[in-house]
Amino acid sequence: FSNTNINTNINVFSLTHLPTQSDELKQLFLAAAYYGNLTLLERLVQEHKEHINCVDDQGRTPLFLSVFGEHEEAVALLLRNGADPD
Repeated sequence: FSNTNINTNINVFSLTHLPTQSDELKQLFLAAAYYGNLTLLERLVQEHKEHINCVDDQGRTPLFLSVFGEHEEAVALLLRNGADPD
């Protein structure tokens, strides 16, 4: 498994303002899920739920990355808010 397709230049732990560009928001969803950052995931779900099922160029979703990282609370949060388990 490689995280080379997740933008790790975004500091997902200290954001005060969310970006407005769709691609950046998708990267944030993926990175927050990968790292299990519940605070950021909750905010993204509240403000930009339309990206909850976004995919990276390998077809991985935030839910997949949360499951892979064993971030149980992130998995539950995503499923409660409509992440597609298929």
